[in-house]
Parts: sequence; structure tokens; C-alpha cells
Amino acid sequence: MDYRKYAPVALMCAIAAGVGLSDRGVVSELEDAGNITAIAAGLIVALIFYWYRRDARDRGYRTTWGLHTAMVVVTAIALPWYLVRSRAGVAGRSKALGALAALFVLVMACYRLGVGA
Repeated sequence: MDYRKYAPVALMCAIAAGVGLSDRGVVSELEDAGNITAIAAGLIVALIFYWYRRDARDRGYRTTWGLHTAMVVVTAIALPWYLVRSRAGVAGRSKALGALAALFVLVMACYRLGVGA
């Protein structure tokens, strides 16, 4: 099993937990605390883009500059669209979208763990 494909997920969780930690205590009271969240969001989008490029290459899916741009600008729309278009059959699409939903829940749980709530 190739565990390298899970590295972006682990990094997203670590970033989310770090942002959660920064949202409590002294750091959250600083003027630039919002910048931490913006940088973290940018890093997570970059990790999603990295995963998408690698997945498309591994699957032999032909990508366009428009899809690349959309993956960065409107990730919440482009990623599910890519998953539906790149997977075969209803089972493959359902599995991919289910994994995406699970990833979202996992990252949000890591954030909540960081916040301590």
C-alpha cells in the first residue's frame, strides 16, 4: 500500500489542529491572528491541489488549465466535480465522494481538538 497518498491528509489535519491551537489563548488576541487562518487555508488548498495533480497523473486523467485554476479558486466546487468525472461507475463516484466527506469531518475534528472544545 502506498502511504504517500495519505501524507497530504495528515498534513491537513496537523494544520487544522495548529489553527485550532492558535484560536485559543494569547495568539487569538493578537491583531494578526486572522493571518494565521488565511495562511493555513492557503496551505490546505495547496495540499489539495498537490493531491489532485498526483491523482490525475496516476489515473491518466487529462486535466486542463481551467480545472487547475478552479481547483485553487473554487476548491469546494472543483474537487467534487473532479472526483465525479475521474471515477468510473456509481460505486467509484460514491466511494470518492464519501471519502471526501470523511476527510472534511476529520479535518474539522482536528481543528476542534486544537481549540480544545
